[in-house]
Parts: sequence; C-alpha cells; structure tokens
Amino acid sequence: MFVLEKVSSDESCVGVQWHCEIQGSEFPFSRGCSFYEVNAAGKITRARDLVESALKPGSLALQALALLAPVVRKLGPKANPGNLNKLPKTSIALAGCTLVYWYLFFASRILPGVPSWEAPPEQYKEILNQSINFWYCNNAFEAAGWPHIPNEAQHPVSEAIFNFAGAWSFMLLPPLHLGPQKQTESGTVTAILFLTNFLMFPYMALRALPVDKPIEEQGPRPPEVPLPGMTWVPWVPAVGWTSLSVAAMSVWWALAARPEVGGLAERWSYFQEAISNDRAFCVSIADILLYSVWQPVLMAETGWKWRKVPFFGLASWLVNVNVQRQVADEGMREQETGYIKET
Repeated sequence: MFVLEKVSSDESCVGVQWHCEIQGSEFPFSRGCSFYEVNAAGKITRARDLVESALKPGSLALQALALLAPVVRKLGPKANPGNLNKLPKTSIALAGCTLVYWYLFFASRILPGVPSWEAPPEQYKEILNQSINFWYCNNAFEAAGWPHIPNEAQHPVSEAIFNFAGAWSFMLLPPLHLGPQKQTESGTVTAILFLTNFLMFPYMALRALPVDKPIEEQGPRPPEVPLPGMTWVPWVPAVGWTSLSVAAMSVWWALAARPEVGGLAERWSYFQEAISNDRAFCVSIADILLYSVWQPVLMAETGWKWRKVPFFGLASWLVNVNVQRQVADEGMREQETGYIKET
C-alpha cells in the first residue's frame, strides 16, 4: 500500500512524499515524490513521479557531472537532447564516427590484434619505449653522450610510423589554435597532439556546430600579404620546419636505421606483418590516413592552393604564408593573417 508522508499544495498544484509498505513494513527502494497540476475542473493536467533509485552512485555521479559540465557549458542550448534534431548532420555524423572509432580500436575484435584490455604487456612496453624515444630525441641524447632514459630499441619501421604521425599531429597545432574561425583551448590542442584521433573526432564534431560570428567578424577577408607595422608569429614556421625534419628523419629511419634488422625486403615484410597483427601499429596508420582528411578541412579558409596535399601541403603553408588568427582586444575580436600588431 502507498503511505503518504507529507503533502504540500495550493489552488492548482500538489506535491506528495510517499513510500510503499507491505504488511506494515516499508518496502526497500520504494520511496518517492509526486507532483501534480490540475485545471479549474479538477482534472490532472501535469504529473511527475520521482522514484528512489535502487542504484546509489554517490560520488561517481558527482564525478560524472563534473566531466559533463564543461561540455554542457560549451554546447549551451545545443546540449538539450530535445535539440538533437536541430544539430547539423555533419556534427551528428562525426559524433557517430567518434563512437565507431573508439569501439574499433579499443574494444572490437574486427581489426587486427586484440582489444586494449587483452593486449599483452609487451605491446604496452613497445608503446612506452616509442614514447620515450619520441622524435628520436632519446637516441640523439645517447649518441651525443648526454643523459638519456634507458629503453629497448624497437623495430625502425614501427618507430618511423609512430614519429611521422607525431610530426603531423604537431603541425596541426597552428590551424587548431590559430584557426580563422575557431580558437581552441591550449589544453585541448595539447591533448590532441598526444591522443590524436581519439580526441580529434569529437573535436571535429564540436567544430561542425554552427557558431554565430560577432558583427565585427563579418567584414571582408583580411589580405594575405604582410601589413606594415606587423611582425611574424615566430613559432609558426618553426612548427613546419621541425615537422619536416622529423618526417625526413622518419623516412630514413624506416629505410636504413638499425641495419641489423635487414634490408628493404625485411622491412616491408615487417610492415605487412605488423599491419595484420598489431593493433597499436594500425592506430598509427589510421592517424596518418585520417590526418589526410582533417588537413584540408582545417585549412579550408586559408585559401592555400596545396592544402589538399597530405602533410607537405600543410608544411608548406606553415613555412611560407601568414596564418590567420583571432585576437581579443577590449572585447573586440578581429581576424589577422599570422601577424600580430606591434605595441
């Protein structure tokens, strides 16, 4: 039977706190509250029942809310599930691709290798060793006689693919952080650099959401030539040259480094075997292929004629042309083309 504990009402609304009992004993997880609204004729027009949950997540629920709050704050009204049908189809498709990508590389048995929780310790050790030797820095320190972190040498083809993907990730920093339309927070950019497409997919889904431009941003496009009284953003070309250097090193590393592993035939054989059995190796290959897709999208508003050329189109843009940037100045945002006014 239902037992009414407390009742609060006015002329048109009533709230009831209740629980259920069986033979005088309160039934577990049977507490709740109900709210009703009636019209002038006494008929119920609205009703809402809040029933006690059998699950008690406690602090886990608060932690989940803490994770979701920044996303909801970022999306604003778009976070309302009732507005999903108003979202751009591109954003919805990319959100779906995010889930598919995560499933394929983390949990599925469709791709070569095993799910992440079944991966042998040797695979995680390989990833750790490659990360220690990121951009071959650890090897360079060792060759120069400088202090370095001891680690096991990995197959040069695997190291080359890993570092080439890392170089391309690094080159995406300027179009992500200094993009003409959407500035990305530094923390997000850094996370994308290391987590690659595991974060790039959801970022691109958010990027596809419509953004209302302030009136001052709707003017003519800035010129693509240096303007008097402006200086170059110094770190942008350095990104291009650094990534090109790492890419060139990666090509040599894959073809000739560590001659004890064999010649081109043995290295090609290793590539075929790794892409057929190694999930982590497949992730690096997928990163490279997907960056070929993201690059022209991120560079769409630059007008750079070689933006569709994988890797080298982006590198040439970084080292040769000005980068557009949004700068906040006393609440007024203005677009610039890779130059910052001298003060």
